[in-house]
Amino acid sequence: MTSAIMNPVALPVNAAKIEAKKQELAAAGIIVPDEMDDEIFCQLTGLGSTKPRPGREMEAIRAANFLTNNDPHGGAWIEFNKEPPKPGQEGRGRAGRTGGRRRR
Repeated sequence: MTSAIMNPVALPVNAAKIEAKKQELAAAGIIVPDEMDDEIFCQLTGLGSTKPRPGREMEAIRAANFLTNNDPHGGAWIEFNKEPPKPGQEGRGRAGRTGGRRRR
């Protein structure tokens, strides 16, 4: 079992913070397209993310594990920093292969 202390999660940015940031940018004369995705907007402006993600503490811990050779081949670091698959490409790669000829 894990706890919040051992696996902290950064809380997602709520709609009120996003709207406040858009108003701040509009007051500064910056035009933000209406069709811009909230996740992209948050990442570009440094607000964080609209999705719950591991916090900075976990990023630092995984980086330290990799640098001190506690994660010798960097598997946990690579998995942590991997971009999520794009819609329609979830089944690609080694885990998503189906059918085909089995090698002996």
